[in-house]
This record gives sequence, structure tokens and C-alpha cells, in this order.
Amino acid sequence: MNEQVCTKAVDTCGYPVETTGNAVLDTLEHRSSTRAFARDDDDRPVAVTDEQRAAILHAASRAPSAGAMMMYSIVSIREQATLDRLADLCDHQPFIAKAPLVLVFLADCRRWLQAYKA
Repeated sequence: MNEQVCTKAVDTCGYPVETTGNAVLDTLEHRSSTRAFARDDDDRPVAVTDEQRAAILHAASRAPSAGAMMMYSIVSIREQATLDRLADLCDHQPFIAKAPLVLVFLADCRRWLQAYKA
């Protein structure tokens, strides 16, 4: 296997990063988990549009899975009371309640069983 040669680049904030030239590896290496979200001029969270939500869910539905069985369900949480409770239940992570889009991915083993029986 060929070794990947790292080159220097800068990220969107101007910080130096190393890249391998392999887009997948570079994406995995430089991914981040957002804890602060965009806000408008009145300091309100910027909403995710229905079109953006649909695009994200479509992309998630295109993720590979064994045998195309899609053994998961995606639940989109929109109610603030549910977000507040989820933030508390998920190890007291308040950023969850402030996120403009919250998707919960649930393993759904019933789908495998249904496919197996069919």
C-alpha cells in the first residue's frame, strides 16, 4: 500500500492542517462536533429550513448499510420541551436543547427480523 504524503493547508478559520490528498480521510480527520450554533442579529438561533432538513435526511438515507436494510430509524425532534428533556437525559448536554436541528438515530433490529422472515 502506498503511504499518503501529508501536505500543509489551512482550514476555514485559518488554522494549519495536514492533508493527505484523500478527500475521505481528510474529511474524517478534520471533522468536528458543533456545540455553538449560528445566531441572528437579535441573538436568536438561525433556523434550519424545511429544504435543508429534507436535504440532510436524504443524505442520511443514502448512507450505506449491510444489504441496504437500513436498520435504523431517524427521529427529528422539533418540540422544545422534548429537546430540553433530551439534553438532560443525554448526560446534561445543554447544547442539544439549543441546536436548530436534532436528529436521533435509533437502531431498529425489527427491520432485520422482518426482512429475514420475508
